[in-house]
Amino acid sequence: MEDISPAIPYEQRPEKFLLFPWRYPSIVWLPGKLLEWRWKKLLRITGREYIAEYFGTLVFITFVLGGAAQSFYSELKETGWIGGTWGAAIGIFFGMYTCLGVSGAHLNPAVTFALALVGKFSWLKVLFYWIAQFLGSFTASFIVYLYYFDALYRNNAGVAVTNSVNNSYKVWTTNPQDHVSNLNIFYDQLFSTLLLQFLILSIMDRPNAGLVHHLKPVGVSLIVFAVGVCFSYNAGLAMNPIRDFPPRCFAAIIFGSDIFRIHNYYFWIPIIGPMIGAPIGAFIYIFFIETHHYPGYNPSQQNAESRISLERQRLLDQHDDNGTTIDTEPKLN
Repeated sequence: MEDISPAIPYEQRPEKFLLFPWRYPSIVWLPGKLLEWRWKKLLRITGREYIAEYFGTLVFITFVLGGAAQSFYSELKETGWIGGTWGAAIGIFFGMYTCLGVSGAHLNPAVTFALALVGKFSWLKVLFYWIAQFLGSFTASFIVYLYYFDALYRNNAGVAVTNSVNNSYKVWTTNPQDHVSNLNIFYDQLFSTLLLQFLILSIMDRPNAGLVHHLKPVGVSLIVFAVGVCFSYNAGLAMNPIRDFPPRCFAAIIFGSDIFRIHNYYFWIPIIGPMIGAPIGAFIYIFFIETHHYPGYNPSQQNAESRISLERQRLLDQHDDNGTTIDTEPKLN
């Protein structure tokens, strides 16, 4: 990595210069160079995780809302749900590839919260991740709004209100069935997020034959697709506070604040349900599975040892069949 520090003695540029350079007039006479160093360091070291998480969330939610809008405006009444499910699965796939190597690709405040609770993520970063995720989702809402602007106002006849006729707001929100109670929806969100977090930890757990790093987005996208196919009838595919709340906030700007009163103030459930379900799923996996791995267990090493054992047995069998002495030390490619 190239040296991005200014050409001043090390003792004159501690970390405090990044926050309070005006307190040290001895180096203010290099404002251009010092300012360049400050911003490069801020972006490359301090902010890169949050920037990556922002763009990963932006990609993810753009596909989610795009799939929902495509289904809604195409009037696919019978198969519209599958479009939203595919949008979520493809969105999480590309969203994770966008930022996995930098931020870990949480893309979900509930996942971030759960990982912090079980000690797999720093509490100092939680709030900044949440902000990045919210802003990424809100930006995605605006992008989809611009993309489907004409379709929106054709559907609403130029009037943006929330009623049974002008219902384009449903593109930006999850929408429970009319006959499903909020209590049932709360359980729906809690359980689906519990299942999501449990399965995510299972494919991330290397001692449990977890996926290699570059295949993790494939596994998570399959999880999202499976949950969407099996458990999205009651209230749509949320499992994620940023799937509903930031787009709902954006839709409130366009359609009015009545959006928060729909279905007896249902909007809080896709926030609180996942925030409870994800930690429960994490604790269940860690307590019942992860803590019971053998000390020092390494699946790749075990696979190599198994191959050696099989090769040795093959050579011994060959020795018995031919009646000749051969070198029984296996040689693996």
